[in-house]
Amino acid sequence: GADAETNLAAVNDSPLKSSTPLGGGLSASTKLEEHEKGSLVRKDFPPSDAIRAPEKQVAAEVLGSQVAHAMGVDAPAVHKVGDHSVVMEKVSGKTWAEQAATRPPASIIESRQGKMLGLFDVLVANPDRNHGNWMTDDDGNIVGIDHGLAFGGWSAGVGSPFAGHLVNAEGNNWANSIDISPGDMATIRSRLDSLGPAFRDAGRSDWHSDMMERLDALAPRATGTED
Repeated sequence: GADAETNLAAVNDSPLKSSTPLGGGLSASTKLEEHEKGSLVRKDFPPSDAIRAPEKQVAAEVLGSQVAHAMGVDAPAVHKVGDHSVVMEKVSGKTWAEQAATRPPASIIESRQGKMLGLFDVLVANPDRNHGNWMTDDDGNIVGIDHGLAFGGWSAGVGSPFAGHLVNAEGNNWANSIDISPGDMATIRSRLDSLGPAFRDAGRSDWHSDMMERLDALAPRATGTED
C-alpha cells in the first residue's frame, strides 16, 4: 500500500551499504541492495523496446502491485525511482522454480490464494506467471512477483498456471461458474475502480478500462460462497 511505498522511498534515499546482483529475467537487471534504513530489490530496465518499452514495464510493476494489494493478493510493494527503474520490497522465501521442477500441486493451485492470484493474472493480463515469477514466503503464503509485462494483450493472463478455474474446458471462453463469491467480486470491483486515478496519473487509463472490462465479463459467473 501507500505506506509501504513511502517506506521504500525512505530506504532508497538512505545511504547504500552494499549491492548484490540477483538472477533476473531477460527484461531487467535485478540487485539486492542493503541501505542504512533497510533492504530492497532494485530493477533496472534497459533502454530498449526489444521486449517492452522500459517506461511501460515500470508502470506495469507499480500499478500491478497496487492492483494486487487492492485484491488482497500478496505481492511486494513497488516504488518508481525513474523512467527505467523501480525498487521493491524484499520477500523472504523462494520461487517455485527454486523449490521444484514440476507443476505445483493442486493444494497450491486450488487454494484461495492460488485462485486469487489467477484472477489477478487474468485481470492485469499478465502473460508471464512462470515458476520463477511467484514465490512462497517463509509463512507459506503465495507471493506474485515480476509484473513488468502485465497489461499487455487482452487475454494474456489465461495462460497463468493459477487461472485454470476461470477458463472453460475447451480453453476458448470463460468458465460458466467461477468459485469466487459474488460478494468478493463486488468488493474487488469497488477497490479496483478506486484505482482509476492512479492509472490516469500514470497515463495508463486504457489499462484500467481493459482491466475493468475483464472483471465485468467474469463477475456474473461468480457463484462461490463466502469464506
